[in-house]
Amino acid sequence: MTPHRPLPLLALGALLALTAGTPLTARASATPGNADALRGVTSGKGLFLVDLADGPKIAMYLKLIAGSYDGLRAQGVAPDFKVVFIGPTVRFLTGEAPAPSRAADRAAAVEIAAAVRELKRRGAALEVCTIATKVFQVEDARLLPELTVVADGFVSLIGYQAQGYHLVPIY
Repeated sequence: MTPHRPLPLLALGALLALTAGTPLTARASATPGNADALRGVTSGKGLFLVDLADGPKIAMYLKLIAGSYDGLRAQGVAPDFKVVFIGPTVRFLTGEAPAPSRAADRAAAVEIAAAVRELKRRGAALEVCTIATKVFQVEDARLLPELTVVADGFVSLIGYQAQGYHLVPIY
């Protein structure tokens, strides 16, 4: 009697057998791009909604947004980015970590401020929802100078989407 093997293991074994002689260098040497997604695209209108409560994650995603900007440019597409900050994210947009803060949040506050400056330098519009600043008790006057305070972040999202910007939620 033959032992019964689960189908996924058999499929994995078959896949490994088929690819055993395939050189990995062909795939590894090619630089990945987005040719299919960007075919015929001349302008990349991105609308990033940032709603996070973790300083290191905010810093990481702001750097990724800058990387996406650079990626579009490198592939011949003119980036046009809007970033809208709502929710607890606003607590990290003063250049200082919110109190009480973890060491990771204090380090992230510096990275966030630098990333905001860099996005602004690249031409991104950076908006902060005043409803969020009120809810999370952040004085608008303490926000980084590169940021524009708007009455309602959701209204900005609706308006920018009506103008053809494509939502990229980060939460």
